[in-house]
Amino acid sequence: GGTTTMNGPCVALLLLFYHHLVLVHTKSLSPSSSCPYEDDTLTLWSEVATWSSSSSSSSLPALNDDVIIGAGMRVMLDISPPDLHSLTIKDGGVLVWGDVDDLELVSSYILIKTNGSFIIGSEQCKFSKKATITFTGSHGDAVVPIFGFKFMGVAAGGTLELHGELSGPAWTKLSSTMPGPTSVTAPTYGGRGMNVMTIDPQTGHLLHPLATYDTHLSPDATSAFTSFINSLPVGTIVTIVAVDEAASTLNEDALVACESIGSALIRQIKYRSAWAIIGEKGATIGSAIEDMKNETSRPSSLLMRVVNIPAGQATIYAQAEQYSRILNYTVTSVPKITTIDPNVRNKWKAGTNIFVTSTDFSYDHTEQFIVADCGNANDECGPNEMKLSSPNKYTHWGEFEHEVDERAEVASLDRPIVIRGRMGSRTDMFGAHIKILKDFKEVHIEGVEFYDVGQPIVGQYPIHFHMAGRTDKKGGHPSDSYVKDCSIHQSYSRCITIHGSHNLLVQNNVAYDIMGHCYFLEDGSETGNILDSNLGAYVRYGHVLPTDKSLQQCLDEGYTVTDVNPCDGVSVFWVTHPNNTIINNVAAGSVNIGFWNLFPEHPTGDSRATGTNVWNRYIPLGTFRNNSAHSSERCMMMDEGILDTPTIPSTHLTIPEFRSRPHVVPPDLHSAH
Repeated sequence: GGTTTMNGPCVALLLLFYHHLVLVHTKSLSPSSSCPYEDDTLTLWSEVATWSSSSSSSSLPALNDDVIIGAGMRVMLDISPPDLHSLTIKDGGVLVWGDVDDLELVSSYILIKTNGSFIIGSEQCKFSKKATITFTGSHGDAVVPIFGFKFMGVAAGGTLELHGELSGPAWTKLSSTMPGPTSVTAPTYGGRGMNVMTIDPQTGHLLHPLATYDTHLSPDATSAFTSFINSLPVGTIVTIVAVDEAASTLNEDALVACESIGSALIRQIKYRSAWAIIGEKGATIGSAIEDMKNETSRPSSLLMRVVNIPAGQATIYAQAEQYSRILNYTVTSVPKITTIDPNVRNKWKAGTNIFVTSTDFSYDHTEQFIVADCGNANDECGPNEMKLSSPNKYTHWGEFEHEVDERAEVASLDRPIVIRGRMGSRTDMFGAHIKILKDFKEVHIEGVEFYDVGQPIVGQYPIHFHMAGRTDKKGGHPSDSYVKDCSIHQSYSRCITIHGSHNLLVQNNVAYDIMGHCYFLEDGSETGNILDSNLGAYVRYGHVLPTDKSLQQCLDEGYTVTDVNPCDGVSVFWVTHPNNTIINNVAAGSVNIGFWNLFPEHPTGDSRATGTNVWNRYIPLGTFRNNSAHSSERCMMMDEGILDTPTIPSTHLTIPEFRSRPHVVPPDLHSAH
């Protein structure tokens, strides 16, 4: 593709925009307006004149173009362009997302350079419509130095403003327990004759206790069996398994009773036939699920029937063997959950994607759901209740136990602004990523959903502040930087990485289904950062560091038994410098560790050269308050660090034996503790 650019000043244009004729002036956005798309100095992406210049053809950006928004260009995105190869914004160029629903911008990368700005919404005018940014490419594509491929990059002087409106809380908690499926399994051995299980079609639960009728020798048992079947209400789910011998005393009345639940085979029953049926009282003959085998070809087939009930589904199994049976059922309810948010029903609408965290010992029992419509009747859902569109597999606790808060967290994954990678397959694992470098101008990210993000290589993480130094006003930025109210899921490497960067606010974010350490303070040089009210769940083994990997992965990659001690260490929160504020966070399920505070002797990696006078393990701990962890192998560790010996591969990035020893004057061990 070609390159589309404009370097001269914008001219006055008469444009058709949003159902009105608007004269584009050269004045700035009025002080009383806070919405970037209301700036009437902007020209429209869809107008050919926006891209006109003496050095390029007068045409809109086309498929696979390398687009440049440069000096003098202030562009508003009002259409979904063809897939681009790249988009570079620099030298005072500005791209503002228009107030148009469901636009998508597709590119292999977006690079924001000196005095360039990419803007969706503002702090005072949060963006509420759907905006999607999709990054394309695959492993092996040409890379941009430092940034890689499939990225949004903010270089020195660049500005990134992403402000999505959060609909409801980012996350809340259950206020009552969400019960798991109910299962009943009959003993494998059933008594001789007809073994009967009846299920209530409204609740999915047993209507009567399991019963056995010896229809081999007892005419009275056959009469009782017949009377029982005839007494059942129409619609009752009836399952019968014939064990050993059940045919000898069956009479016409008994055969008709079996036909009343839909049997078409009962009149073929013989001595020691293996017969199983899942039927329904009042059904037509032949409508039941059944199978019959004679004495020499038993057992019967294993029957299964799924019955929809108002509360969910009942799954029923039946099989007849000579002296044994399979006769069981499982009820899975489509639950209505109750949260501590007093008005969640009106905030998380039908169709919202949510997850409910594990509350048992298995990190992978976190479950994802879609919110269902509660209907118009007020009694369908209370203001703090939601219906879900599918049943849950596990129990999720919603109570205090012994004054300990054991309630599951419930989080929304949906945000109006979406950043994602276009994946060739789920095994691709090379998703999109954002990287912010030192001397950026401004970066504020809030209300953004990230999925299919991260790459299993060093430095390519969903949100990555890379050696950016101070990120607040004291670092020379117009305002303090932050990442707030975002969701990150289906990440192939980490969630939020702070690397050689300081004084960043990371607040009220949710992360789910993450490979490798999630909230990640990388080298041990990172200080003054605030991690507040963030949630991480279902954090799995990754591929970057030894501590991301399982023991088996390490062994498969050639580690010896003596140098695998860092493996099996993946954590939700990985903190490598004591001087950070970690408050109100929840590590809600990792295959290994919830919070891992591990302090090397000195900063490592890219921070090694400037950190020789920093003694991490001897620095007093900063603020660590009101954090909780559950459903992990180890919920918290604070007693190990990392060896940084790149010239000695056998010990590099391994875990030495030591304890954090904070002193007032590090590393003077004679100073006060």
